[in-house]
Amino acid sequence: MAPAQWNGLLAACAQSTLFQTHGWGEFKRAAGWQVLRLHAGAADDAQAVAQVLLRRLPGGFRFAWIPGGPCFRQAITREDAAALLRDLCASLEATLGRLYLRCNFTFTADAALTAAAADSLRRPASHLGSGASVLLSLPDDDARWLATLKSKHRYYVRKACAAGLQWRYGNSDADIDAMAQLSAQMAADKAVQVGTFTRDELRRLRDLLPAQCRLLIGFENDVPLSGCAVFCMNGQAYYANAATVGRGRELSAAYAMLFELQKNLRSDGVRLLDFGGIAPNDPTARGVDHFKLGFGGAVVEYLGEWEYASTPLHRWLGNLAVTVRKRSL
Repeated sequence: MAPAQWNGLLAACAQSTLFQTHGWGEFKRAAGWQVLRLHAGAADDAQAVAQVLLRRLPGGFRFAWIPGGPCFRQAITREDAAALLRDLCASLEATLGRLYLRCNFTFTADAALTAAAADSLRRPASHLGSGASVLLSLPDDDARWLATLKSKHRYYVRKACAAGLQWRYGNSDADIDAMAQLSAQMAADKAVQVGTFTRDELRRLRDLLPAQCRLLIGFENDVPLSGCAVFCMNGQAYYANAATVGRGRELSAAYAMLFELQKNLRSDGVRLLDFGGIAPNDPTARGVDHFKLGFGGAVVEYLGEWEYASTPLHRWLGNLAVTVRKRSL
């Protein structure tokens, strides 16, 4: 299916998401995934869409992953959603044979959709994420935005902005090179593998999603100190990853970065920033969660991760694969 046609089907859904776009699927194809795009109903009036990423693991084991979906049309009933999910599992099994399927619904949970998912899927034993995130509203001016922050965060924003870093917002090759440099330096500083995009991945994302991919980089004397990558869609931005290196941490540059980011996003017509996952029950995430929660956002619970498995063995292998992946991140 042509990119515009697929994205048109997705746009008609109640909760379309970046991770179900044609461009994201092609990005994952370049990383070794097979991409299968399915829709329920006529191509000009689909009731649901699912971009399925497929991998064949050792022993012929098939792992199917639906990031951000499946996505449903407006005002779908619990019964219709449940039937569509049953049909999706049956269709994948008929096409691919025995498999393990993991869905990750990145839209807010409600009783009807939760019940629909529970009708044919189940909660997995091992999760990649917490299912919780922080949504930041972006008011019309800087003063109103600052007023939503906790007092300590507001202090650090003002302190960091006074350092006078120069900020650049865009998706040029130079922006991508600076972001890749920051990520590599932060990984070296912390002596850990940082889960972020490489230079080649950022260029591929920019080329596949040129209207969505944006980078914000802060410089001191032409040296990058702090930056982030975001993806914008339907008036909402997704905070993908960020990096701040030693001198930037001395200046609390990440706080100034958020101030500059909300200004640039507003200029792009974005009014909501999904600040990315938090993990309230994970002590190792306490620092990151504290940073994210101080900007006045609302904590939301997404419908989250659900699974289907052809056999108990496939369920066990699927959760093992997810556990291994999570540890690598």
